[in-house]
Amino acid sequence: MKRIASLFSIVLVLFIAISAISAEDAAAENYLTDIKVQYDGNDPGPRQEVGWYFVPFDLNYTVGGDYIYLGYQASEAYGAYGKGQPPITSINFFATEDSQEGPQYGWYHWDGHDLNHNAGGDWIYVEWNVNEPGLDPITDIAFKATPDAYVPYAGPGWEHVGCDLNRGAGGDYIFAYVCRKKYGCDPV
Repeated sequence: MKRIASLFSIVLVLFIAISAISAEDAAAENYLTDIKVQYDGNDPGPRQEVGWYFVPFDLNYTVGGDYIYLGYQASEAYGAYGKGQPPITSINFFATEDSQEGPQYGWYHWDGHDLNHNAGGDWIYVEWNVNEPGLDPITDIAFKATPDAYVPYAGPGWEHVGCDLNRGAGGDYIFAYVCRKKYGCDPV
């Protein structure tokens, strides 16, 4: 009887350990690891691309021009059991009066597509950094349009990043927001 009780105890401990590992894996968040801009010309989109999620918000909203969408790839936390790519820890949107050949000083990744393409206005680009010490990974990005120039509140945990994405093109102001791992933000 003692052997059965001992065996039962061992099985119970293994079951609890396996359950804890499964719960940890299920709770693993995906973090943004790469960004891509998609032009859809005159066709509303976004188009689906394998391995990419495109935020269903036209970045030329209210100003005409091409339909433009921002997409990202995501993977499990970098370094967790050796899986995943380095997470994006900073995102910025910047405006210039001329086209650019790369990101601004201090930024290491960018997409060279103008987010105001065929809409007039300033040239708008997205740039990002990965795996910066002391910064939590970014888990989501969202956009909000408003007729007013002030940056609206997007909800708990959301951080505003960058400039008005319609800068110089007229129409509504479009602002970008990011959510970090520690907040677990509600949808905008």
